[in-house]
Amino acid sequence: MNEQPDQIPNYHPSPEYAFETAPSKTVRHFTDVKKEAAEILQSYKTEDNPVTHAHAYIDSILTPYIDLIETYDANHSVHIRKDLASLAHESPIKFVSSTEKICAEIFEKEHEPHLDVKFEHVTGKIFYSEQPEPKDELTDYFYVSRHGQSLALHMLPMEKSTDKQKRIAYMKARQALIAKIKQASTDMYTDILYVTAISWMIAKNPTLFQMLGFIIDPQKTDRAYIPIAKLLDIKP
Repeated sequence: MNEQPDQIPNYHPSPEYAFETAPSKTVRHFTDVKKEAAEILQSYKTEDNPVTHAHAYIDSILTPYIDLIETYDANHSVHIRKDLASLAHESPIKFVSSTEKICAEIFEKEHEPHLDVKFEHVTGKIFYSEQPEPKDELTDYFYVSRHGQSLALHMLPMEKSTDKQKRIAYMKARQALIAKIKQASTDMYTDILYVTAISWMIAKNPTLFQMLGFIIDPQKTDRAYIPIAKLLDIKP
C-alpha cells in the first residue's frame, strides 16, 4: 500500500544531481584523462610545434588530480607541479617524454586500493563548499539545506562506493539528522514537515530508498520524500 501525504512537498533542485548527470565532472575517471593525455602527446611526437598550448592543456586536465594528491601527500604534489611547470618551453621531444613520465606517476595511483573513492570524496567536498545556499553538514557524505518547511537532503557523489557503503553512510546521516531535528538548536531544524531528496539513484533503486523509509514520488521516480513524523519514528 503506497503511503501518500495530503500534499506532495516541493522539491529543491539538488546541486549534486546536476553534478551526477553532468557530461564533465571536476575530476573524471582515470581512464578518460589518461587516454586524452596520451592522444595529445602522440600528436606532438610527429610535429615540430611550440609546446606552449599543449602544455597548458595537459596542465589543465592533470591539475585536479594533483590538487587531490596534495590533500594526502603534499610533498609529492609539489614535486609533480614543479616538474610539469618546467616543461612549458621545452622541445617537443623533451616535452613528450617528460610529460609521459609525469602522467605515469599520476596514473599509477589508479591501482592503489580505494584511491578512486578518496578522489571522488574529496572532489565532492570541494563541490559542497562551493554551493552558495545555506546548508548544514550531517556527515562526510551528506548535508541538508532549508527550503520553506522542507529540508533537502544532499548526498555527495558515491559512484565508487558499494551499495552497502551507501546504506551505512545514509544510516549515519539519518541518525545525525534525527538528532538535530529533535534538538532544534537552530532555525534550520524548526517547524520542518518533510525531508526531500532528488537523485538518479532513487529511480535506479527505489526499493532501497523505500526500505530506508522514503516514499517515492509517483510523478517523478528520481524524487523521494519522508514526512518528519515518520522520520522521527524510525528506530536507530
